[in-house]
Amino acid sequence: MTDMIKARRGLNRQHRWPYPIYPVPSQRMLTAWRDMGRAEATDGCVVNIDGVCKHGYPSWLLYLGLL
Repeated sequence: MTDMIKARRGLNRQHRWPYPIYPVPSQRMLTAWRDMGRAEATDGCVVNIDGVCKHGYPSWLLYLGLL
């Protein structure tokens, strides 16, 4: 099972972070964010790919364990 499927089913939710507000982005979007060095957090804020926004939500790449 891929990380994206796990996240969609709520199986990959990290206990130290709030539950995502936005739906899981596509693999294409995740790749583009990784290449840019900036990504959306799980609440829609823009952060570094390994960052957490001021509201405590991690980047999607960090949340899905892709870093």
